[in-house]
Amino acid sequence: MNKKAKTDSFDDSNFRKAQVGSAGALEVCKKIFLSLLIIAVIYTNLWVLFMRTPYGKSFGFLPMNTSLGDLFDTFAVFSYYETFNRDFSIKGFPESQLNHLDDDPDDDWVDLKIIDEYFPYNFGEQQMRMYLTRHYGHGTTFHQSACKQLAKKIRLRYNRENPNNEVVKVVIGMEFWPRSLKSYREMKRPDTLGYQVLCVED
Repeated sequence: MNKKAKTDSFDDSNFRKAQVGSAGALEVCKKIFLSLLIIAVIYTNLWVLFMRTPYGKSFGFLPMNTSLGDLFDTFAVFSYYETFNRDFSIKGFPESQLNHLDDDPDDDWVDLKIIDEYFPYNFGEQQMRMYLTRHYGHGTTFHQSACKQLAKKIRLRYNRENPNNEVVKVVIGMEFWPRSLKSYREMKRPDTLGYQVLCVED
């Protein structure tokens, strides 16, 4: 009777072993995949850093201007590194100086000091919005057009809010200076300060 019961009972030991084996194989696959991903991330970052050096340009086996070279930038967080800090600026040309208007942001242009008011975001997001990063990815022509449209919107709002101090044109630019370990604006001085025009309103 006991022998028959033992024969008829379900022996699931092999089933459990199969389950454990499948789970173990899945874990191994996960580890292999993550290891390959880590290798890809580390290798491409090191490769990109090396290619940014004179030695990398001399001995690099893959030029950066190739499609395959761009592929190596896929995981690279160090593919772009700035040695300067920057602040955006919005300047307007006063209507009273209209006869002296030119395309250079010289002393006649006035800093409107409205960035924090018109772009009330944290610093990183503010700069992304000011630089119109989403439009920049579509090319220079598209970016310039978007920048000039933004400059026009700024002028219209500013003149609406300041009817006694209107401006006839707005220029969006960027001030930049060398980085410092002490603070973000430690090296922002007249002798180290540079200026780049992003766009001048038509």
